[in-house]
Amino acid sequence: MSVLSMAALRMVTQEGPRKCLKIYEELKKNVAEKAAAPLAATSTSTAPDTRGAKSPASSSRSAKRRIRRRKLKESRRGGEEIIGMRRERSTKGEEPGEGDDDDDEESVDMAPYMLVTHADGRTSKDFLERSLMAAFLLKCLQRVGFFACPTPDDEVPGAEEIIVAALLLRNLQLLQFNAHEFFETRASPGHRFRGSRPVYLGVAIYPTVARFNHDCYPAVTRCPTAGCGGLHSRAQQRPGKLIKCSGCQKKICLEDQLACLRECEALYDRGLASMEEERVDEAIGTLCDALKRFHQVACPPHRGTHLAEIALSSCLADYGNTWRPAAL
Repeated sequence: MSVLSMAALRMVTQEGPRKCLKIYEELKKNVAEKAAAPLAATSTSTAPDTRGAKSPASSSRSAKRRIRRRKLKESRRGGEEIIGMRRERSTKGEEPGEGDDDDDEESVDMAPYMLVTHADGRTSKDFLERSLMAAFLLKCLQRVGFFACPTPDDEVPGAEEIIVAALLLRNLQLLQFNAHEFFETRASPGHRFRGSRPVYLGVAIYPTVARFNHDCYPAVTRCPTAGCGGLHSRAQQRPGKLIKCSGCQKKICLEDQLACLRECEALYDRGLASMEEERVDEAIGTLCDALKRFHQVACPPHRGTHLAEIALSSCLADYGNTWRPAAL
């Protein structure tokens, strides 16, 4: 079983059956609100304008604001209100009891379930494989006594078990794009970078950081002028020739950008040399400066830039290590 499958199972087991049902109800409510929002906007736009009534645009905006406020309130559930209630109980001298269990039941963290799953863009094969894994994980939960009254193997699972299986399937989909591996770097005794290797410890979900995990470098370089398509050079160009864009019919001179690019490559070499001499702080500053300059004048793919990004990642990983191996 893969690490992501174990994480999907852990997301269910740490909540318990009752909270899983609560999460499922919240997800259904969010889907219903998203489906009702376009209908509300359409009804306000077709409604007649009466005296004293708000305009359709303002009504639509106010409806969206109400939805955002409601979602924000739901995402903070289990926060300040529960803390305040527990403080009030502690001042009154009440012992924690069943009421605390009710408060814990209400504190449902919906942030991971608000992340994208790309369910609409998946193939039937992908859906089948993840559904089979969700069914397998459901059987595991039935065998270990996760449910109060598990259904026998020769019968159709009950409604509660199907809901948990649906959450397992959603977890398997969202973890594919939103889970981040965390690791430690095992350095070799001879050098901080040569011979070092990452040791992966597990995966974690960072709801805010996950929003930056869906971007990749484009494989096609496009003309920045509006209305132009991609630029594809199918023949060798002589040195010094001005490239003419077939879409906007403008001549492009890249002498300044190429000069800056050469400076970036020189900074890459300087940063790698600092890594070789184990001057981590200097290497981080040099590589960050070079990468910032590169993205101001050029765009990937560029081999030197990708190697510099890998080197910077190694520096940052080593920078956070507090343990050092004993020298031979």
